[in-house]
Amino acid sequence: MDTNLSRRGFLTGAAAAGALAAMGLAGCAPQQAAEGTKTADTGAASSWRDKPEMPTDIAETLEADIVVVGAGNGGVVAAATAAQNGAKVIVLEKAGEVMAAREAVGAINSKLEPDHPVDVPELLNYAADVQSGDANMLLYKTWAEKSGEMI
Repeated sequence: MDTNLSRRGFLTGAAAAGALAAMGLAGCAPQQAAEGTKTADTGAASSWRDKPEMPTDIAETLEADIVVVGAGNGGVVAAATAAQNGAKVIVLEKAGEVMAAREAVGAINSKLEPDHPVDVPELLNYAADVQSGDANMLLYKTWAEKSGEMI
């Protein structure tokens, strides 16, 4: 196998590879929709870039220090923390219920599950063994010791 490569040969190969990559990625480019196009399902704007129409049927106006958008894992914790620190909080959730998109919340040694106690040091040793050093053990320990209380 010839391992000598000239500058011209390198540039020719790089240009060919770039052309092939460009052809392969051409289909990935965002397609611009016709102006004013609406989606068939919801009637919503076709792109997140489109400015939505201002609602005209406002039923009431509320005052708040903080508005949390989304009642998932992060939103629930943010809202609870803000409320515990004295802020008046409003949480907006499109699904209609708190944490609707979640299948489960991980907590151990919660008062809600008294029949399933977990030995925290044993759990941490197991996690350290199976994670091959990839786990943030301080974070894992904090979760293991505090999650039950939080729930």
